[in-house]
Amino acid sequence: MFYVEGGRAVIQVEFRDQNGDLYDPTSVDSVEIYDSSGTLITTISTGIINSSTGIYYIVYTIPASPDYGWWRANFYGTTDSKDDIVEIQFEVVLWKKLYTSIDRVYSKGGITSEVIPRDDVKEKIREAMADIDSEMQRRFDEVQTITEWHNITPADDYVDQKTIFTDYRPIVAVSLLEDYENGTVQKTYTSDEYFIDNDTGIVELYSKYNFTHGNRAVKITYTYGYARVPKLIDRLCTILTAKAILIEQVGGTYETPSMYSVAGLSVSIGQAYVNIRGAIDVLVKEEAEVRKALGKLRTTILAM
Repeated sequence: MFYVEGGRAVIQVEFRDQNGDLYDPTSVDSVEIYDSSGTLITTISTGIINSSTGIYYIVYTIPASPDYGWWRANFYGTTDSKDDIVEIQFEVVLWKKLYTSIDRVYSKGGITSEVIPRDDVKEKIREAMADIDSEMQRRFDEVQTITEWHNITPADDYVDQKTIFTDYRPIVAVSLLEDYENGTVQKTYTSDEYFIDNDTGIVELYSKYNFTHGNRAVKITYTYGYARVPKLIDRLCTILTAKAILIEQVGGTYETPSMYSVAGLSVSIGQAYVNIRGAIDVLVKEEAEVRKALGKLRTTILAM
């Protein structure tokens, strides 16, 4: 889950025993929040909610001007005088530029602000963006710089690891790649000591180098993104948003026949409903066409 500056993050963890069963510690006393650089931001000792057996959460407001990237929360409990600690990561991101415009959604769906306010359309666009990002396994952000920490924890301690995968793609440039052990820099790599696959987000050390094993063992700062949103992504986002709004208008039942029989009588459900259903059908067909085109371009990911 990702959150934005000023957003309310619901951060939830599970306490499980060695058998994988949920249990309640004797107490859960505090939660420490660390930003993407590993800096302790705050310690929370109130408002820790036990919603059910083994399930604990807090509601935390992301501060202004945060470091973007993966943050972590450590929940500290005690059971039989022994420490219980559960860690969870969550992502803090910039509000991204919309993949499409509100006016294009209005036009595509044949709707106006009287049907759905502009702010609500914006939220629908963001929902469509999240679905697209998940499906395509990348974000179509404007070019921006981010710092990430990566764990190097192979199943076998004797196995060398040379590769990490960045969270965002495509990579434009890597400005910093460092190896850490117990919080101390062991090596800062130069650009001729590693290989980058910009499209897949692979960063791989050349043969004579290996990353140190451990949590938060690799720090990377890189630039990623697109100069502008690819046209097919813009179009798909417009279609998905307009379709979602129209389906919501008819209560999610747009595939229901426009006329049905009750006790021998034919009953019409209304012309407005029929019109909306027709518009949705057009959008569904157009969505299929765009997805087909995206499938053909998937390996080169998307001509602008």
